[in-house]
Amino acid sequence: MITSIAEVKRLADLAEKLPGGAPVLDRARARARRAAEIVSEAVQIDPTLLDTELDYDRTRDLFLVFELFRQLKPLTRQAWLTLEHGRLTQLGASREDLARLGRINPLAPDELDALSERAVEIAERVRATALPDWNTPRRIRERSQRLLPSDEFVTRLADQLTDAVRPAAELAYPATAALELLALAAQLRAIASRGWGGPVAGSTANNEPARQQAELVTAGEKLTAVDAPGWARPAIDTAARWLHRDDISLSSKNAYATALGIPRADQHLWRGKPTHYNVVEVPAATAFFPWCAGRNIDPHTDMTADRLQEWLAEQDAAGVAPNTLKVRRVAVVAWYREMWRQGLATFDATAALTARGR
Repeated sequence: MITSIAEVKRLADLAEKLPGGAPVLDRARARARRAAEIVSEAVQIDPTLLDTELDYDRTRDLFLVFELFRQLKPLTRQAWLTLEHGRLTQLGASREDLARLGRINPLAPDELDALSERAVEIAERVRATALPDWNTPRRIRERSQRLLPSDEFVTRLADQLTDAVRPAAELAYPATAALELLALAAQLRAIASRGWGGPVAGSTANNEPARQQAELVTAGEKLTAVDAPGWARPAIDTAARWLHRDDISLSSKNAYATALGIPRADQHLWRGKPTHYNVVEVPAATAFFPWCAGRNIDPHTDMTADRLQEWLAEQDAAGVAPNTLKVRRVAVVAWYREMWRQGLATFDATAALTARGR
């Protein structure tokens, strides 16, 4: 493997060590010198030509030049022996003297001529691929992109991460880390599906999903924080009272409360106060109220069909189980129906979901 400019410069030493004394040998040595000079100039202009992991297509010709130089020395020896055999034959040397030369390849001189000429041609191709601007931001980004793993690899990685985290994330009150990891898996999958020709990392467009997901992860805490949105506490209290008096089963009350994002402490009207020390008070970040809080959306006045679909898309991206998602849709529809009845909201969730085929 060629790893340094010093190794390239050694090609000149190899060229100087080639024997001469005959036109074909002299031509081969001169061409070898020229090829060594061209390649040395090329890698000094663009050191990335030495990086086989970066771009094999660009470094292939450089390797080919090295391979041709490796063949030059024995082929030059064979050509010299062939020429010497001819000279001794003309002088009437004995069979024993000719035998001392060993096996003769009569085609060696022509092969040497062709190979040395080919070395110069390949060296010129190496120089043609050298990039004088190799160290500019544009070229560095190009090299970075070529070093990326395949989109198939990233997709498999995202699937493995999702499968590993899903059991933790499907609990009613998942750990923040579980949601962060699911969000990361969703981002990886989106990047892989887009391909490496998408927005350059660091651009505003490329960072927006990450910024939004970061807000979503903390939404569960935001809903119950001191600086929670003004609508949050009234919405939680109203929803809790509605579920408490509604004629549905206890398990449905619990499921709806979890789906909406009503904190456990506010479910005491029908569940009593928590008795276990490890009960999680913070609602799931992907539940409806926390999601609205994370997006600065008042669900009473600011909800639209597009925003509701955005919430559903977040569920898919976070790997929410189909059954959990179904309960959340039903709970949101029921809540909006109740808010409409109380005159607290006019948004028709049923129509919005029906229109979008959900």
